[in-house]
Amino acid sequence: MKTKFWKVVCLLGVSVSILFCFTGCSEKKDSTDVSADEVISKKKTPDDTFVYGGPNEPFTLAPYDANALTSWLAGKVIHDNLVEMDPDTGDFVGVLAESWDYSDDYLTLTLHIRDGVEFQNGVELSSEDVLFTLEQISKTSRFAANYKCIDFSKCELVDDLTLKIVFNETYAPFFAFLAHPSAGIVCKSYFEEVGPDLFSQKPMGTGPFTFKEWISGDRITLVRNDSYWGDKPAYKNLVIRFIPEDTTRMIEFETGGVDAIGNLSGNDMERMMKGSVENARLESCTGQKVYRWCMFRGNEVLNNQKVREAISLALDFEGITQSVFGPAGQLAKSILPPDSRFYKEVGTYKYDPELAKKLMAEAGYPDGFEVNTYTVAGDEEKICEIAQSMLAEIGIKMNIEIAELATLIKTEMSGECNMGIVKMTATTRDPDQTYNTLTADTSLGISRVPEKALDDLIAIGRTSIEDSVRADAYAKADQYVYDNYIQFPILVNVVGYAIKDYIDYFDADTGNIPDLAKVTFK
Repeated sequence: MKTKFWKVVCLLGVSVSILFCFTGCSEKKDSTDVSADEVISKKKTPDDTFVYGGPNEPFTLAPYDANALTSWLAGKVIHDNLVEMDPDTGDFVGVLAESWDYSDDYLTLTLHIRDGVEFQNGVELSSEDVLFTLEQISKTSRFAANYKCIDFSKCELVDDLTLKIVFNETYAPFFAFLAHPSAGIVCKSYFEEVGPDLFSQKPMGTGPFTFKEWISGDRITLVRNDSYWGDKPAYKNLVIRFIPEDTTRMIEFETGGVDAIGNLSGNDMERMMKGSVENARLESCTGQKVYRWCMFRGNEVLNNQKVREAISLALDFEGITQSVFGPAGQLAKSILPPDSRFYKEVGTYKYDPELAKKLMAEAGYPDGFEVNTYTVAGDEEKICEIAQSMLAEIGIKMNIEIAELATLIKTEMSGECNMGIVKMTATTRDPDQTYNTLTADTSLGISRVPEKALDDLIAIGRTSIEDSVRADAYAKADQYVYDNYIQFPILVNVVGYAIKDYIDYFDADTGNIPDLAKVTFK
């Protein structure tokens, strides 16, 4: 089944001997064993080894358990998904699933698995591997809740290449999650032999690259899978280095330590735009991370719509964006990122602090009031500090406290945090991933108060299979959030990649998870 989409195109014990038989996996080493310079010095031509400068080191390479960009960068080329989303049309196209069909009013999905595909250890892919992977995701993944729609007790392995999935309810975003890197298909027999801990460090998939080694604190090295069933990469060795600091990552790029980097800072993006970096080019696109100003539950003052409108007028969102992010951010016109399915521009709130003061008086708060916000250090902290100064102009005293992420979430849910920044990267490109945080009945709920009208629209978007119905529901939900001042979209990130000029094609992914298997050279 294919889905239509509206997109705005803009300029996430076994022995050592046994282990070696599984694609030559080596032990995870300490970074003192071999330096990155030694690996890079062996690179003879660009099509022999490609080195990518990634951010922080992951804690796992198991796709179902990953939650870091570097995990997904590697996992995306080690594992194949059942389907993928065409970035131009938004249609879901088959990868390991050759075809599929729904029945029983969309409560049964039959997947027809591609024949002749082998895992990197030579084991043939079967429907049993697919069912095992889905069950694993439903148990351990951060996306487990999105697989609760499956009634695994009724699923059926029809034959080696046919799987019948039975749902307990219709769930429209299901294919969006199947296309996400977290749903890479794993080898059941290998997983059961080595166990989950070892699998997380030495994964096994059907993808175009095979895991070779993970040197702690330094890099992950992958080797081209010459038995790959699909298009083979244009180069043999893929090295993903861990370079957490933006400045260090850029220095490594300029000095030839890496061939490409992502996660460019605003300053580095500006340098690239000015042509200050030799033998390189910038590729950028509007990203998937939207920063929103939210009013949380538990504060009666913020239940007053005039107060919320006054806050929207007191905040100069365009000024905040330029001040904190520069070219690495652009003004958001929806709480959804522009590459989301069913995206529609709603608009931005005007900046008018004088009108904001009048509304505060009309609401019964001419002298303002006091609120608390908790935030994490970094960009969110900077935004809050600027907002604190702007809100003070209309009499609102906002107390800011820096906290760890876990503490931050707890204060938002308890009502101790009254308002502040929420940022979200909608990596599945489906609106449900964003709107799930606004529903009244979810543990992730962060909307100001339960909004039944909004909940009803979200439910339609989640359960209707028809794209036209979903598009209409989300358009109305977007407008409802805007008109009722539920959340204020501030900015959406601009993703920048610095790429050496000998690279011909690079997958400039909006989610900062480029498909490195697709890199080609001039």
